[in-house]
Amino acid sequence: MENSEETTSREIKKSSEIEEGPGIQYDIYLQNELVTERLKLLNYEIEFTELGDSLKTIPRHYFVRSTNVGEQFHLFTSLCTWLIRKSGIVVDMEMPHEFEDPNGTIARILNSIKEEKEFENLNIPPNKLKSGAGKQCVLLLFHLTAIALEKSGFQYGVMQQVEDTEENIQDEENQVDQAELTSDQFDDDVELAEDEDNPLMEEFD
Repeated sequence: MENSEETTSREIKKSSEIEEGPGIQYDIYLQNELVTERLKLLNYEIEFTELGDSLKTIPRHYFVRSTNVGEQFHLFTSLCTWLIRKSGIVVDMEMPHEFEDPNGTIARILNSIKEEKEFENLNIPPNKLKSGAGKQCVLLLFHLTAIALEKSGFQYGVMQQVEDTEENIQDEENQVDQAELTSDQFDDDVELAEDEDNPLMEEFD
C-alpha cells in the first residue's frame, strides 16, 4: 500500500508544477513592459534622462536578460534611486555614480526601502541585483514604479462611453448632409465638363 507521506509529497510537487507552468517564464517580460509604461507616465523620458548624459530611456524588455552588465547596473540603480526620490521615501538620495562600488550602491537602495510597508514581504537578495537585470531587478522596479505613481496622485480610470446627446446627433446629421451635398455638386461638375467637351453636332440634310 502506498505511503500517505509519499502521496502528499507527489501531490504538492504536481500542484507546484501546475502553478509554475511554462507560461510563468514570460511573466518577467510582462512586468518589464509594465515598468516601462509606468516610467513613461512618470515622465522619466525628460525628468530622469536630464539628470546625466549616461542616463537614457530603455526598451520594454531591457532588464529581462543580462546583456551589458555595466550599463544595465548603472541604469537600474539610477532608476531605483530616482524612483525612491520621486516617491518621497528619501527625497535627497544621491544618484549613483557610474564607477562606484556596486555593493555600496545596492545596500543604499535596499536600506532606504526596508522600512516601507510596501516592501515588508519582498525578500530580494542583494547579490541578485548585481547584474542589473533579471527577475529580482524587474520585481524591484515593478514595485518602485507602482509606489511612485501612487505618491504622484496618479489614478487609473475607467473608460467612459460618450453618450449620444441631441447636439452630437445633430452635428453628425449635418456632416452627413454636407458630405451628400459635396458629392452631388461633384457629379454635377463632372456632367457639365463632359457636356463642354462634347458639344452637340448639328445634322444637315
